[in-house]
Amino acid sequence: MVTLHKTAEVEFLDKCEEILKTVIVDLNYESSVTNFDYKSVLKSPKQSTDLADIILASYQKDVQRDKAESFSGWTPRKAPAKKVPAKKATAKKATAKKATAKKATAKK
Repeated sequence: MVTLHKTAEVEFLDKCEEILKTVIVDLNYESSVTNFDYKSVLKSPKQSTDLADIILASYQKDVQRDKAESFSGWTPRKAPAKKVPAKKATAKKATAKKATAKKATAKK
């Protein structure tokens, strides 16, 4: 299983959304052409396969005409570099710095 970082996940979901918009337009068109009975079409393996083939062919034509998005050639961007937090002064270092500062002020 591939795990995507947040930026790549957003890119992936955006691409899925664009592809689904195209497929839904084709599905709506196919359902409006005839007296479309969703229940019988989706229950029948043959009818649902035929419908999927029609929609897939239409989608592939749209991709060839650059009218639809596809995953062809898509690779997720690399994860952004993680910020390395600055090292915090430890309590010992902070105390030592204060002591040095006191000595410097006392000598003046």
